[in-house]
Amino acid sequence: MHDSIRREIAEALILLGIELQKFSKWAKSLDLFTEVLNIFRSSIGGDYTQDITRVCRHIDSCALRNIILVQRGSCGILCLKHVNALCSKKKESGVALELKSHPGYGIVRMDDKFNFTGNKIMSWDYIFLGVGLKESSLVVNYDGRSMQSLPSGHKLAVHAGVLAESMPVAIMSEVQFHNPDNKETNEKSKKKLCAGSMLTVDQDGSIYPSMAPHLRLGIAEYPNLYLVDRGSPNRAVFRYFVHLQSMQKYNSETQPNEAPGTKLELDSHPGMGIVGYKLIHNPIVNKGQLGALRLGPAEEALSGRFNDENHLVFTGMYNGLAMTTGFAQNLKCGKMVYASTCDDSWFYDFKVNVDGTISPT
Repeated sequence: MHDSIRREIAEALILLGIELQKFSKWAKSLDLFTEVLNIFRSSIGGDYTQDITRVCRHIDSCALRNIILVQRGSCGILCLKHVNALCSKKKESGVALELKSHPGYGIVRMDDKFNFTGNKIMSWDYIFLGVGLKESSLVVNYDGRSMQSLPSGHKLAVHAGVLAESMPVAIMSEVQFHNPDNKETNEKSKKKLCAGSMLTVDQDGSIYPSMAPHLRLGIAEYPNLYLVDRGSPNRAVFRYFVHLQSMQKYNSETQPNEAPGTKLELDSHPGMGIVGYKLIHNPIVNKGQLGALRLGPAEEALSGRFNDENHLVFTGMYNGLAMTTGFAQNLKCGKMVYASTCDDSWFYDFKVNVDGTISPT
């Protein structure tokens, strides 16, 4: 194929990728930009250095990092650009959450569709928030107590109302209680969740939970691990997958997870691996521990091994926690993968494929 035709195809894919970003289809957009990069790199005639640089910027814009709670003095604190407009009582429409702390970027939805979570008492839908291009910034109204995304009206909140460092921030639907007669328990749970949506905007543009002023909304250090299409050029290929595949599976009921496990370093992303962060104690959802799974330096990579139930169980800092997507209905392209204490209602079944990837069974 002639280079001029390849360039036309590449430019069309770039435009499509940019358009998909406006709809929070970040995983699909990243796949398109990666295909464009491969086109320019395989072109024979001409100098494509500037084109490659341009595409790499687009790729970087898809590497979303979670918005989480950080300590007040942290370097990753987010500061809004349009503070006066947001806090004005005379505003007639919503205000975009563009960032002053990260020029050209804003607070965006990390997914185009809502996820489901909950327990036997209650449930709700949510979408985690991240930092992405300002053109995709969330538009909200702020009444001095909480932020409502437009046009849906979903509230911006610390997920599950857990006001602790490293807890992710999301937009959440109203909570559905499964037993209306259990008024005392429902009221206690509702009060806790409401605490997560009570936010204060400081004069410097930073945002903090009104009931935890020592914390601020900030950005995670590394991008998240999430599900991609089987043929995605961005799928994670594990360096030691043969060892991970051949390790004897331990009995989850009779044997403790004491073996060192296999290091989760990646061949597809040289020098990188699957890394963890801080454990989150979540008293509402799962009543156990949660841990983020992110793409970070290989030297910090987690280790793990499979048990006889096809659960990838981690060792080390996440010892005993298993890879999950939460509920099975969250098994879709772009959905985040993380580690958690095993829960009967959540999905944990994964397998190692012959190409070195890992996928849900």
